[in-house]
Amino acid sequence: SLLGWVDTDRVPQAFRLSDAVEVPAGAYGHRGVDLSLRTPAGASVSLDSLVSTGRLYDAPFLMLRASPKWHVSSSLELSGLYEHTRIGFAGDGARFRAHLARLRALLMFDTRLSLGSFVQYSSLSGSLSANVRLRYNRAEGVDLYVVYNDFLAVGRVARRGGAEESRTILVKYVHTFNFR
Repeated sequence: SLLGWVDTDRVPQAFRLSDAVEVPAGAYGHRGVDLSLRTPAGASVSLDSLVSTGRLYDAPFLMLRASPKWHVSSSLELSGLYEHTRIGFAGDGARFRAHLARLRALLMFDTRLSLGSFVQYSSLSGSLSANVRLRYNRAEGVDLYVVYNDFLAVGRVARRGGAEESRTILVKYVHTFNFR
């Protein structure tokens, strides 16, 4: 599919996209074109892809995304994502590049019990994160989740002394009530 878009953004305060690129405060008009290609989702292997180009914060940009998915069996699904974004600012010649990569797995033991996980790297936030989620569905509207999250600052963020680590275990119980 092909999609053209126009958007506006008011930036009340300058912000940094990277060490080399700062977006000044002001009003911005964004415009672009997206080209999306998809293979049939019901196939054992599928691919979603996107190419987006236009102007963002008064600078030309290009974004490329590919997301493959493999249904290994009726109980195992593997997927990935890679996204590259590039913005070139003409005034000072600064360039911004961001990479996002993700691997995901979903294992369904039966209709009630599943285990999902992903690992993600973001050059924008300088982080590597992981998530593992166990879901038990006792009945319709009654779910128990046990979730483990892990976050680690890497790359330039860690080198600047902003190294951060975070680990969380979360237990969540959901019970939906039906009032008639």
